[in-house]
Amino acid sequence: PAPPAEQERPQAPPPGAKRPRPKEEPPPGGPCQDSVAQDPVAAPAQAVAEIMLLDEGPSSPAHLAVDCDFYQRKSERLAAENGDLRGRLLGLEQQLRSLEATVEDQARSIRHHEVDLLELERR
Repeated sequence: PAPPAEQERPQAPPPGAKRPRPKEEPPPGGPCQDSVAQDPVAAPAQAVAEIMLLDEGPSSPAHLAVDCDFYQRKSERLAAENGDLRGRLLGLEQQLRSLEATVEDQARSIRHHEVDLLELERR
């Protein structure tokens, strides 16, 4: 049998196993706390940061601040891009409605010309 000292050592988790949540928590009222409460777009970014902490494990406040800033900026960039894309979509929808109205007017005009030609042929 192995000596008792070797039996007491904890086993390393298998590769790919999730690490337990770090015991060290970021200070209350940190940069993410205020922004999440005020900006609902930041909440998903914060959730992603927390999930990444479980998987990768950096737990120092400095690492958390870096991740928080990264995801905050990413969230803001994506929100701005989303707004731009929504604006472009509205413009394209308006243009499509205008083109559809033009096609309908031309179809109506063509139908009127067909009726006029049929009346001329009957004479």
